[in-house]
Amino acid sequence: MARRTVITTAATVIAAVVLTACDRSQDPGTATAQADANAQVGPTGPRTPRLGYSNGKTYVVNPTSLNGSTPDLRGTWRATRQQLSGGDPAVAEAFNGASHGVVRGQIARALDGVDEGSSPWDFESAGQVTFRDIVIAQVITGTLYWGSKTTSFVGTVVIDTRTAKPVTFAGLFANERAGLERLSKQTKIIVPKANGWAGMVMPDVPGNAPTAANFANWIPTVDGMEIFFPDNQFGIAPAQTITVPWRELVDVLSPRMAGLAKGR
Repeated sequence: MARRTVITTAATVIAAVVLTACDRSQDPGTATAQADANAQVGPTGPRTPRLGYSNGKTYVVNPTSLNGSTPDLRGTWRATRQQLSGGDPAVAEAFNGASHGVVRGQIARALDGVDEGSSPWDFESAGQVTFRDIVIAQVITGTLYWGSKTTSFVGTVVIDTRTAKPVTFAGLFANERAGLERLSKQTKIIVPKANGWAGMVMPDVPGNAPTAANFANWIPTVDGMEIFFPDNQFGIAPAQTITVPWRELVDVLSPRMAGLAKGR
């Protein structure tokens, strides 16, 4: 099977996802149990811990992998994410649990995304962590290789290191509705520019509507709010990634999160 490297960028999962999908050729409970039995969790590849700092605490980052296969061995997965240790134990636990949930959810979608009796398939993922003064984030990108087809997956985690809780849109924005409206407006401007459609503003489509689900995969960067859209969210085949500058968001951020717009 042809392989290509999965490229990741820097790192909210609003809720951890539980693996519920299964091999359709079996009873769901049996297949899920078998998938969990085949899975092995542990560090993979060279151990190259690196340090990160947030809210006055130091964290160590290490890769951890969830590997497994379907009972008939037609499908395999090597789902890697980054894991934290040290620092505030509550923050590390929340971050690691949410990251594990993203990976399990991606494996579930991969299992659900192939047909019974299909060609052998392979799923791979990787994650990368970024540190800000008040949050730690991770983006986990994955690819399902299925015959000649590929499908991309993305999930993000953003944990407030002051509270050890995920950053939701209700916490990020002073008014959640106003914040989502701003993201929708900026998306309709930025996506056309990113695709070289000079002078065009995207029309209203379901994928850019001001809903939390449309903008769920995001991380805070120095330059702005980086948002990851999956394949076909706007009727455009390739996945899209945009950055909404902080200058376009500073007036709708909540006071507690205003530091993100100051490059911290």
